[in-house]
Amino acid sequence: MNRLGATLILVIFTAITALLNSCSIETAKPSENKQLTILSDYLDNSDTTFFRKFIAEENISLEIINMEANKIIGLMRNQGNNVQADLILVQSLFDVYRMQKREILQQIYFKEELHPSIQKISSSKFNFVGFGLDPYIIANSDGLKARTYNDLLRLKHFNLLPKRELIPMLAPISSKLKKVKANRWIRDFSENSLTEKNFVDSNLSKLPILTTYREYTTNENTLYNFENRFLTYPNARSNGSFYNVHSMSIVKQAQNYSLAKKFILFYTLEENNLLLNKKNHTVPVLGESSQFRKYKELPEKLMYYYQTVERVLQKID
Repeated sequence: MNRLGATLILVIFTAITALLNSCSIETAKPSENKQLTILSDYLDNSDTTFFRKFIAEENISLEIINMEANKIIGLMRNQGNNVQADLILVQSLFDVYRMQKREILQQIYFKEELHPSIQKISSSKFNFVGFGLDPYIIANSDGLKARTYNDLLRLKHFNLLPKRELIPMLAPISSKLKKVKANRWIRDFSENSLTEKNFVDSNLSKLPILTTYREYTTNENTLYNFENRFLTYPNARSNGSFYNVHSMSIVKQAQNYSLAKKFILFYTLEENNLLLNKKNHTVPVLGESSQFRKYKELPEKLMYYYQTVERVLQKID
């Protein structure tokens, strides 16, 4: 055998050996324990135990960082694609709307893979997947009772909704009424709204309270003593109750995009979704739940009215 042939055989043998070694090493070593990181304004790291089934199936670790939506936006703006996070779970679509405007969310390309009921409360335009509903309810006492949202225009009431909740609650008004009437509705509503500082007045303490289903059922704000009030779903006999959506979004350029997608698909499966909503005190859209009659317009359409409502509220303030 000449020198050229021997050299060629040696090169081929070396290449094959290296390839076999790399394969055997990859096969032999255990898969890396990847970490999925969630930013959330209502979950914290103590909640990781709830997600143990997904953690075990994917052989990963999970970190949940609790921070307000404003801080999530600031973090993403400052660190950009270098941020160490994969998913964002927030309570209000208003915050998702703000995040989408700042282009910090990854495009949702897999909406068609979701259950049809989940698709209706999700959006490829605003890049979120909804998993549960948080209706805007009225907590009534044995005093004056409000059964519709229009009742709040003539009755003094306590409004417990922060801005992130108030804007999605008022978006249907802006959507269904002409501009002048919608603005008047919002002004009249605001004029009849009382704040927490007025609740100490015993003459006012039995007035209706506008809040969210989650706030009512968790009953964390003991000042309002929700245990002695009954829940009313407004507009139950007409167009249905307004609601916010708890959602999941993927961080733009997430390091673990495929894993983040798996997480979303996992917790939009019916069994897992029901458990997640039970934990969060939100209303599932899967299963046989007919807990309340939903307002007919889809969340995605109503989000286009958020900016209009925000401007009206700013003028009132």
